[in-house]
Amino acid sequence: MAPPPSPAPSPPAGGDSVRPLHAPGAVAIGRTVSHRECVLRAIDLSGNPLGDEGAAALARGLPATSIAKLSLGCASVGDRGAAALASALYSTGSLRALHLPHNPIGDPGANALAAALAVYASLRTLDLNAVADEGAVALVRALQDNCSLRTLV
Repeated sequence: MAPPPSPAPSPPAGGDSVRPLHAPGAVAIGRTVSHRECVLRAIDLSGNPLGDEGAAALARGLPATSIAKLSLGCASVGDRGAAALASALYSTGSLRALHLPHNPIGDPGANALAAALAVYASLRTLDLNAVADEGAVALVRALQDNCSLRTLV
């Protein structure tokens, strides 16, 4: 009879069991995923304070990847990060879902995403969660030019 399995290790004392990933970590991930040998299909870094710098680093790696889903909810991504991700859409063909809920993305970021969406036919899901009037109008106009998007949140 086999001995019972060992219990899972306890997290370190002092509340240090979970440490968020910041922009430098996103830079490293962006470099890694852009390597030809990387076969990741989805990245979910939601809840990590990546900020615009981290989103831009991931965006730089996207064109050379096969990543189909990128989730950056609650990641402190603002207009500059959204614009960097929008720019990456022009040169990537694999991204099908971009999740950016609960981020401080305003009209400039939404407008950048809308402009990319107007010509990028591969994206099927865009989750922004909260967009002001100007950004919402830009997104609706983009859908008139490109109706490949299936879900807009």
